[in-house]
Amino acid sequence: MGSPLYANVNGQGQVIFPGGDGWLYAFEAKNEKKLIWKFDCNPKGSEFRKDSRGTASYLMTPAVHDSHLYTAVGQQPDNGAGVGHLWCVDITRTGDLSEELEKGKRNSNSGLVWHFGGPTPKGSARDWVFGRSISGFAVHDGLLYTADLEGFLYCLEAKTGKQLWQDDLKANVWASPLWVDGKVYLADDSGNVTIFEHGKEKKSVNKVDMDDGVKATPVVANGVLYIATPKRLFAITAK
Repeated sequence: MGSPLYANVNGQGQVIFPGGDGWLYAFEAKNEKKLIWKFDCNPKGSEFRKDSRGTASYLMTPAVHDSHLYTAVGQQPDNGAGVGHLWCVDITRTGDLSEELEKGKRNSNSGLVWHFGGPTPKGSARDWVFGRSISGFAVHDGLLYTADLEGFLYCLEAKTGKQLWQDDLKANVWASPLWVDGKVYLADDSGNVTIFEHGKEKKSVNKVDMDDGVKATPVVANGVLYIATPKRLFAITAK
């Protein structure tokens, strides 16, 4: 479901492909047949199922910032919620950068910087730390924002993966967070666009009802905020 991504890493162009098998593959931009690195985004031993008990998923569109790649796994929204994983990978390395070569065997060549997700201990309010996601990322001032399908927005330290805060929007989220002008915008499937202050502490500043579910990520261009619903396209600017 993800889209390919181009990144310039140490002067070398990379074309990064999120595979339907749950692996990331990076090829030389000038020689598409030459593999630079690959990374398995499902823990070894994971099982693919189209229900909440499935522990393996495929990939969404990654993002690159300061030679670090961020990506999450998910499934078709119709398959429902399930355990998810968010990975940060050092893509200056080459070869198989996966965390494990096989279950329980650490890869000495791993490019893993940090991992966020997986199941929670029994008795927790949720079954997983981070759910299946079809959202992308916003990275600014060392903070990373992303969301999972269940409707939780997360703010993490981009370098360490430490969770700083989260917010339950109480609606499914298909869109990606948008950072603009010191604010973080996130649209949800119930039709709300929630606006947060950018920062290490959670501060919600507004919620706007668009009267219809918003699955697409809002876009800003030339001082205008564009928000698309299934029936309308809104162009919003300051008075």
